[in-house]
Amino acid sequence: MALFIQCLPIIVNPTGLTKHDSEKNNITNINFSVDDAIELTRKRIKDLILYIDDVAVERIQNTNGRLFIVYNLIIDESIITNLNVNATVALDDGRIEVLYSSKEYIEDIEFLIDEIRDFDKNMLISEEKAKKSIGPQNKISGNGNLYYRYNSGRSDEWLWRIEVQT
Repeated sequence: MALFIQCLPIIVNPTGLTKHDSEKNNITNINFSVDDAIELTRKRIKDLILYIDDVAVERIQNTNGRLFIVYNLIIDESIITNLNVNATVALDDGRIEVLYSSKEYIEDIEFLIDEIRDFDKNMLISEEKAKKSIGPQNKISGNGNLYYRYNSGRSDEWLWRIEVQT
């Protein structure tokens, strides 16, 4: 079993603002240092991820002129213990893959979801609500996987999601 925590690609434009990668924000020339990019991105998502500090940004990858930030989420030690985590792997597409061996993985996921819900109740979108959402990005997969998607208050601006692969 695997838990995927995905941060959508974020781009840093020449004005110093950060925006989500989209057709409207197709910026190909980025003249920021790595340190600048990390700092700008940290400010942009500081309140939208559980915990973030100087070691939260694990790797930066530049692909097709866009700056992709891969995050290593700093999760409370009790959550790590409960999830029985074996390894955390940063994938090239921006996902954080958390592998664990607990047979009670559904309870583990529910525990993590509860922690996130307590962090910001307004950010959790229920599975039922997501099923009713319009647009291919918002649909729940039909292969048995569960998706919990989060945004910054706009339904068209997804920031990250949790995918439980069953």
